[in-house]
Amino acid sequence: MINSPFIHKFRTDNGRYLYDVNTNHILEVDPVVYDVIGLWGTTPDDKIRETLRHKFTPEEIRRAIAEIVSFSKAGFFKDFHPTALRYHKPFAAIRRDLKTRLEQVVLNVTESCNLRCGYCTYSGQYLYRRSHSPKNMSWGIARKAVDYLLSHSQDRKKISVGFYGGEPLLRFDLIQKTVQYITKNAGGKRVRFNFTTNGTLITDAIIDFLAENDFHVVISLDGPKDVNDRFRRFRNGHGSYDTIMNNLERILARNESYYRRQVSFNMILAPPFKPLKIESFIRNHEHLFKNAQITIGGADVQGTTFFDQFSPKYRTDREFRILEKRLLEDVARGREANTRLLRILTKENVLLTIYKRDIGRQMTPYEYPNGVCTPGLRRIFVSVDGTLHMCEKIAETMAIGNIETGLDLDRIVSLMINYAEKSSPDCCDCWAVRLCSLCYIHAARANFDMEAKRSNCETARKTIHHGLQLYCKILEKNPDALAAMKNIVLS
Repeated sequence: MINSPFIHKFRTDNGRYLYDVNTNHILEVDPVVYDVIGLWGTTPDDKIRETLRHKFTPEEIRRAIAEIVSFSKAGFFKDFHPTALRYHKPFAAIRRDLKTRLEQVVLNVTESCNLRCGYCTYSGQYLYRRSHSPKNMSWGIARKAVDYLLSHSQDRKKISVGFYGGEPLLRFDLIQKTVQYITKNAGGKRVRFNFTTNGTLITDAIIDFLAENDFHVVISLDGPKDVNDRFRRFRNGHGSYDTIMNNLERILARNESYYRRQVSFNMILAPPFKPLKIESFIRNHEHLFKNAQITIGGADVQGTTFFDQFSPKYRTDREFRILEKRLLEDVARGREANTRLLRILTKENVLLTIYKRDIGRQMTPYEYPNGVCTPGLRRIFVSVDGTLHMCEKIAETMAIGNIETGLDLDRIVSLMINYAEKSSPDCCDCWAVRLCSLCYIHAARANFDMEAKRSNCETARKTIHHGLQLYCKILEKNPDALAAMKNIVLS
């Protein structure tokens, strides 16, 4: 006998499927194979027939076993699990890259914000997170951060500078000065600029500056007035919706070409969930959202008691099922899948990850650890005091250097090794190992906390399971419905 095949079983209303982890294939199977595969490999054939005799005939079971054996000979249904997580490059090469291939710095220009959003991770209600404060970044630190980017990106033709808060537009003066400085000293490199804003401080002068420097701007807006203003409020308690909407119209009227190219949106789904209202809001404001990139995510529920105030009833998925039905009706008519509905129905890039998976590549003894990056390579987050972090989502807990002495390469390598070693036992036995996007953030504490990560793992598995179901439901209705994903880059 062998061990159980490394697979994940899931069903839709119309089909039964096996996700074969070793080959990354999704196989549609009949009910007999679906049940038999759960016993095959660890149970003798006669015992399988005995166990399932009330559901299927002996001949049906024999046929299913023969099909499974045939597939196993073709490379499917292996019991192979990877031994450990390992990075793609040796650490000596990673050290070299960290000295010459830095792509972006994100400057935390202020810890102050003019809003007090209820679910904000800086609200003071989250463990291991700072609170809003009047601290601002000095020009001296901003300049040193830019100099560090320029001196550590020799092998990059394109680099980026991001601005973060708090609300970054509270430091528009520092943003202007930083842009002028790096533009003057970039030495022929193409420099891109970006930031996320609550959208309440935008003026004509700011619009002109952003357009002139081709900033990519992400505006936070959670949906219609009653949805947005539940949590996204000014310090005096008033909602921010009216101000944001007026400013969107202002940008559109002043420079429509810039608006269409460079303004995108971030929407947070928070309890009590109202996905139907959000979808209707987007659809009814087509002039604002036409062709815009809209990222829809969930509020961070880890390390806070904020969400304890909501009854479990808020978790109802009735509205999500209505949207899913609408999506499937559309694709059944021969249309491509509505990407906005997909974003509301699935977290992050799970459908895109499934669509872009490396089909047919057998797993090796050493697999790459989930969705992690190389800390300090793709980006560095610079706090107001000049401390360097992996990114803005993992600040406060795991510094990787400071602006005076640069990246601590030994610290970075140690963190990477520590994460891979701690994650390996769980990840190597997890059916979602090849589709998972969890990273350092999901285990971040003073050191990596695997209990914290495991709670995120369970959520990730549920999300990927739902993603597999939705993926197959869509293709059942229309095999070409996801064709547009061919041209989307999975970052």
